[in-house]
Amino acid sequence: MRRIQVRYIADSMKSEPTIPITSFDSTRALLNSVLTRKGKNKLGLRELARKAGFSSPATLGMIRKGHRRLTPAVAERLAKALSLTGRKKRYLVTLAEFECSESEQNKLEKKEELIKLRSLSEEKSLTLQQYRCLALWYYPALYTLVSSQLFRRDPLWIANKLGGKITPTQIKQAIGDLLNLGLLREENGSLVPVDQTLTTSEDVKSVAVRRYHEQMISKAGEALSLPLETREMNGVTICISKKSVQAIKEKIRAFRKELNETFSQDPEAQEVYQINIQFFPLTKNAQEQETVSENEV
Repeated sequence: MRRIQVRYIADSMKSEPTIPITSFDSTRALLNSVLTRKGKNKLGLRELARKAGFSSPATLGMIRKGHRRLTPAVAERLAKALSLTGRKKRYLVTLAEFECSESEQNKLEKKEELIKLRSLSEEKSLTLQQYRCLALWYYPALYTLVSSQLFRRDPLWIANKLGGKITPTQIKQAIGDLLNLGLLREENGSLVPVDQTLTTSEDVKSVAVRRYHEQMISKAGEALSLPLETREMNGVTICISKKSVQAIKEKIRAFRKELNETFSQDPEAQEVYQINIQFFPLTKNAQEQETVSENEV
């Protein structure tokens, strides 16, 4: 099985005459940047609070020190004070919504929205393509299918081959993204996979990888209805010590690598298969139980 390699880099901020709102990953950092500007754009805490409609700078002061969160409502007022509109205003409010989210699912959704808002700026034009490549299950499936003896460069054929739950339009977009990212190349009218590392930022990776695993685990559930001769579902429940966790993870990684190296170069390959390996705790450790008990008292 071909695998898209990924290398992660930290986001860098370009120097701009105005504050690059979409470059910030925390409202506190953004607020500090606003209040430390020099020259004609200099803005003090008291003046900013006044422009935002606060009777005193206390609220913004506590947010700046990290003593309280910047809520979406406060973000709306700050956006007005800073004359932010459109995408920049939406980014600030969404960032506040992300930081105030209580559930992991809501955090994930807000993080995805932030990535999409960032990708609309010229310097982040590839961010959304990178995200789709890492997060959507049919991107690696398509990338792998290109090597099949049966492959046809026909979006409708590809969509049907991958189960019919995606559209030819989505396939066309995926092919375009993979070409732009250098993971596929055209050769005499055909598509050829390229063994190239995909470079992306840490925030894209963290959200996309989770989405990818969610989708592939869901696909595994769907596969339970397939004929037994076409699939293998196996599992074991064991009781282990904490020190065994890392050893088991290393064995799983070695096994996955061995499978890939042994079977991914099959010259007669025709079908694309997914191999999922999940290893996770079913019980809470003693420290977690103690924390729960204290909260219940």
